Amino acid sequence: MELSADPESKYGVKYGHSGDGPGYNTFAMHLPDFCGRKLSLAVFCNTSMMEHPYGMISDLLRVLKDG
Repeated sequence: MELSADPESKYGVKYGHSGDGPGYNTFAMHLPDFCGRKLSLAVFCNTSMMEHPYGMISDLLRVLKDG
């Protein structure tokens, strides 16, 4: 299993892991300081959406930050 770390994401330090299998895509992440709070997020998508859920995760983070 590979864990990625992005210390320069626009939401602060971000840790995550993505994967896929027959019929699905996944992405799980943890932000230790998202607007002053810890946030863990997991997205599981049917592959019929034709792309990995990175765009969906960006949209979710934007809504959570602005909302």
